[in-house]
Amino acid sequence: MYIIADENVPKVIVRYLRGIGHHVLFIAEDPSLRGIKNKELLKLAKEKQAVLLTCDSDFLRYINIHPIVYLEQLNDPKNMLELVKSQFSKALEKATKNNTTVAIKRE
Repeated sequence: MYIIADENVPKVIVRYLRGIGHHVLFIAEDPSLRGIKNKELLKLAKEKQAVLLTCDSDFLRYINIHPIVYLEQLNDPKNMLELVKSQFSKALEKATKNNTTVAIKRE
């Protein structure tokens, strides 16, 4: 699966997703994309037919327009990684199947 990870996604999560076989464009690694505005980021994801992974809660309002996975921002990237390990596959499936935004949060 092709994923665009917003620059607010911890690098440990990007490494994990790459390690399990996803192709991830990490905005923080591309100087020409750092600081990209939300609308432009969403446009890029649509153009590349990629799922957008973000920790920006502003994307929660984008419903039924593109597959987006919102990851709750926590103080510890390791805790966020555990959320991804336990919930990402289901969230990714639901987001792509329904062309919508799915949130990964603590229970």
